Amino acid sequence: HVFDTEYSFSSSVFFFDRLRDAYDERRIGGRFGFGREIREDLQAFVNFRLEDIRISDLDAVVPADVLDVEGSSGLTSVEVGLTKDTTDSYLFPTEGYRLTGAVEQAGAMGGDYDFTRFTVDARRYWTVTRDVLDRKSVLAVRGRAGFIAGDAPIFERFFAGGHGSIRGFEFRGVGPRQFDTGLGGDFLALASAEYSFPIFGKNLTGVLFLDTGTVEETIEITTWRAAVGA
Repeated sequence: HVFDTEYSFSSSVFFFDRLRDAYDERRIGGRFGFGREIREDLQAFVNFRLEDIRISDLDAVVPADVLDVEGSSGLTSVEVGLTKDTTDSYLFPTEGYRLTGAVEQAGAMGGDYDFTRFTVDARRYWTVTRDVLDRKSVLAVRGRAGFIAGDAPIFERFFAGGHGSIRGFEFRGVGPRQFDTGLGGDFLALASAEYSFPIFGKNLTGVLFLDTGTVEETIEITTWRAAVGA
């Protein structure tokens, strides 16, 4: 919060150098944003992003979508959205729900790309039991959907598979592929359920989960992947 008001400010700078399966991806940039509390559990926000992206060291055979973005390019975007949050903790919620909807426009401040991304993320939490040490077992469900309108480069598309999306699958292992390289998609749908319970002390927790979802080239569902685990 800025000066203990209902307005907020955030900022970050970053440098990523990722070795993808068929190419290297370096990203340098920064983000900054402003928010305003409309009421205690409802916040509006606007975020700005500026990046320089370099795609290099391509394999001998790569998809055309990778060849199209080889070299350096610039990306800017402006994102606006709303978050309604009734949870009892931002990091470790045990009750309530969090709903976020956002629209991001790439190219709004210049750059080499022009597309629009729509995302919705919903999460709900319930405390199922409490033990004698007041440790909680929590059931959580989550749904996330996204759509991109326009011609987004491969490094800005939706991907799924691995921690944070569909556990049990390879990183970026869900969705369209070519030459064993993930292409990403313009449509994403994820749904998951998770039950967490205390094991030892207050910091060691067990988790049972069901993750499902898909990544598609456009708004359709041709496959639906699922994984269960602990």
